Amino acid sequence: AYPRLLGAATSSLPTGFVPAVSWDGQVAAWVARSQSGIALLSFNQRLLELRLHSGTVDAGTAGWRWGPSVAGAERRYLVAAFNGGFQLDVDAGGFVSWGRVAVPLRDGLGSIVTYTSGQTDIGAWHQEVPAPGRPVASVRQNLSLLIDNGRPAASVDCVSCWGATLGGVSDPARSALGITADGHLIWAGGEHLTTAALATALLGARVVRGRA
Repeated sequence: AYPRLLGAATSSLPTGFVPAVSWDGQVAAWVARSQSGIALLSFNQRLLELRLHSGTVDAGTAGWRWGPSVAGAERRYLVAAFNGGFQLDVDAGGFVSWGRVAVPLRDGLGSIVTYTSGQTDIGAWHQEVPAPGRPVASVRQNLSLLIDNGRPAASVDCVSCWGATLGGVSDPARSALGITADGHLIWAGGEHLTTAALATALLGARVVRGRA
């Protein structure tokens, strides 16, 4: 009873969403690839849960519920892994896990919030998340929301608004995580992406709120 990788997961051909990982006979994740090279993953939260791991530097190796390595039983059940955002020292947002604070949370920033129930939501902190009365397991913030109410941010074409890039290019490798109205988590990423192109990919996957 482990996640099973399906053939579509290893193909590089453009495709709409097709099953990529199955679990106990049910599809747990889907993959899509655009003609322009953007990859998207859709995660079924009824079968999968997100865990916020610390890094070896951010937020350090000691004392966290989920540290910088994936090992043991967790490794056997791992379906996907991706980065959480900018390094903490650039002051782009907070990091909290199971009551421990690496960097304090800030109102209004785009926040990936995982509740102790295992469900994850995305929204502006203290505006759309957290849900009243739901205990929070972890929060990872990074800048403002890229997608809100099914619309891209007004600053989507502002290069400097979305963080400095190596070499100052406007289209570095980028990624983002969003959520659909029915609760699927959508990851999108690729090489040579503008913020607008990343937002367009998320909106094409019916994301209603998303965070770069």
